[in-house]
Amino acid sequence: MEKSLGLLVVAVIALAAGIGIGYYGHGPASAGLGVASRDAAASAVQAITAHWDVQELNRRQSVELVRSTTPDQVAGMFNALRPLGDLTGIQGCQGSARAVPGNDGSEAVSADYVCAARYQAGAAQVEINLVKADSGWQVAGFRVSSPQIAAARPAQ
Repeated sequence: MEKSLGLLVVAVIALAAGIGIGYYGHGPASAGLGVASRDAAASAVQAITAHWDVQELNRRQSVELVRSTTPDQVAGMFNALRPLGDLTGIQGCQGSARAVPGNDGSEAVSADYVCAARYQAGAAQVEINLVKADSGWQVAGFRVSSPQIAAARPAQ
């Protein structure tokens, strides 16, 4: 299980780095993206981590996240995080959104946020990467770090 959680973290980091490359600019669509993307990040964190629901992540995941992870990796990650208990509140999400003009006149829009969250057994930082699709904001990366989970891991 440790190995699958580690692989998922590596996959998410690699995905986040890949999304970050080429998404430098701020196109015309970036106006107003901050509030919408921050609300989407907070909403996704709320829905996904309220009871550590894999199906909530599945409903929101982007094609990129589907391609970079396996269902077993995601299940392993959620099983490792469930000892945190249910979500008791989100203290806020910090980050930004950006739009980059494409060669065809379209814009690629992404956002990266870190949300401070409290759970029954302690606090956690939830890093979430979003991409804007026709259907709305989708989760392209998802990572949770918590001192309580780190302390519970056996020494290697």
